Amino acid sequence: MFHKKLRQVVITGMLSAAMITVAMPVNNISKVFAAENDISTDLQIDEIAFDKTYPQRAGTRVILSANCVGGTEEYTYTYTVKLPDGSYQIIAENTDCDYVSYTLDQVGIYNFEVKVKDGYDIVTDVREFIAAPSKVAIDSVKFNKSTYSVNDTVKITVNATPSIGKLQTKIVVQTPSGKKVKVKDYSSKKTANYKVKKKGTYKVTIYAKDGETSTKVSKNFKVKK
Repeated sequence: MFHKKLRQVVITGMLSAAMITVAMPVNNISKVFAAENDISTDLQIDEIAFDKTYPQRAGTRVILSANCVGGTEEYTYTYTVKLPDGSYQIIAENTDCDYVSYTLDQVGIYNFEVKVKDGYDIVTDVREFIAAPSKVAIDSVKFNKSTYSVNDTVKITVNATPSIGKLQTKIVVQTPSGKKVKVKDYSSKKTANYKVKKKGTYKVTIYAKDGETSTKVSKNFKVKK
């Protein structure tokens, strides 16, 4: 009789252990399964994407979307942007929406930060976007000297910023007699040289263009002797 009771106790203990194993929380089972199969269940930002490629002109509205994997429970998102002027702006905070729209009001580099959290983790990632001027702009026209003499060589340096597409500039010099001389045709080169032969005031006109827009600006220099 004693042995029979002992046998029942052993069987009951084995059944209890089996029931405890079966009753293991689902999350723990998932973690063990993931570990055995070398699959991460941690929250991750799998991809951050924009609906447009950059650069885009200032004033353009873009949509940023975030795709997450892993983790537990529902995701919540916070979207922040560092503007070209160095300031920060919160676009949306603790939202369940995996995308957000934003208008690029300034020219320059934007850094968009996406922060995602679930029931346990918080992850962040950053993506860059560039906003170009709405029109090609000539930033500066510089001469290598402040005054010139006859037979001096004038070096003209142009700095410009494109809007969309490849930047090209052209340089035309008008002599004191009114004659126009093209010293550089449209190209990506920034500098050109011109040898002056007469005294007087010379007018330099810079033409700039990109894929879609164009502009021009003029600047004078003098030859005194």
